[in-house]
Amino acid sequence: MGFSARISLALPAAACVPAPGQGIVAIEIRDGDEATRRIVTAIDDAGAAAALTAERALVAALGGGCQTPIGALASPLEGGALELTAAVVSLDGSRSIRGQARGQNGEAAALGAQVAAHLLREGAGDILADAQRAQHSTGSSES
Repeated sequence: MGFSARISLALPAAACVPAPGQGIVAIEIRDGDEATRRIVTAIDDAGAAAALTAERALVAALGGGCQTPIGALASPLEGGALELTAAVVSLDGSRSIRGQARGQNGEAAALGAQVAAHLLREGAGDILADAQRAQHSTGSSES
């Protein structure tokens, strides 16, 4: 976009894992609209689609939603592979559980589930339960 000269600091995923699905552009079309499907298929990015699949699988396996403190970034690697970095952080920032793994694009959903299982083994479930209780006590609802 031509703004790279304006960037003073790029935060690495190790410092700040973004919300799942950030940066993804999706196009929804009418069911059965083959002419439009052919057009959008030409701009499809298999690596980005696999990355989104991994991130969504992680969120689903954690039972999260758009209001839960989950970060996930799946980055395409060479050879049709992905690296998934994820974090679950307490609402006050005092606790953080992180996980990372690599897998092939075709196994993106399994990669998300694998990293979610690691996070849960390390205590992410307690953080997510605390966040859910806090949201319910303030009247917040998931979107």
